[in-house]
Amino acid sequence: MTRIVASAKRFINVLYSPKLSLLTDTVMMCGIYGAGDAIAQYYENFDNFQGFNYSRLCRVAAVGLFVGPMSHFYYPILDRVLGSGNSWALVGRKVIVDLICSPTFSVTFVSVVALMEGKSVVEAVQEYRRKFFEIYKLDLCIWPPAQVINFGLIPLRFRVLYIQAMILLYTTFLILEFNCQIPCQTRIRRVQIQIFVLLPNDQPILS
Repeated sequence: MTRIVASAKRFINVLYSPKLSLLTDTVMMCGIYGAGDAIAQYYENFDNFQGFNYSRLCRVAAVGLFVGPMSHFYYPILDRVLGSGNSWALVGRKVIVDLICSPTFSVTFVSVVALMEGKSVVEAVQEYRRKFFEIYKLDLCIWPPAQVINFGLIPLRFRVLYIQAMILLYTTFLILEFNCQIPCQTRIRRVQIQIFVLLPNDQPILS
């Protein structure tokens, strides 16, 4: 068991070495966006799931080609601008800056997906403007606590890896927000209820 753990640690260190870290971050982000869309598709068609829309899944996964490099360079730049360290004052400043910058990542997601669906640049911008407040509320629910842990406890070289785990959760709700008309808070409540309550005849709640 110890040998397996040591081998896994060496493998991760190789993947996140200076030569491969950009590629690793990008490939991981593509996979995470694809997985997030797969989860979202399953939930959207929970009552009558017929299979995945692979065209849509590939479009969403391709967003990782843009967001992966953005994430790779973002955190080192943030450390250089604000300084490194784990003091709570510094962590607080980084969380505030991150909240200010978070729309950059969500607008990239919404715009790239809209463009790949054949919409114009103007339509892509309008799509984001329509969804902005719901998306930003989602940002506020997830990212402040996640980034307190990220900036306060996670070593710099593993921050993107940690954030990728959080992005899987975030992306699932972001895709649902992008494709559905049900408000985010209602969907979260619906998920919570369907997880803990088994209805007769498998009837969904809030349908």
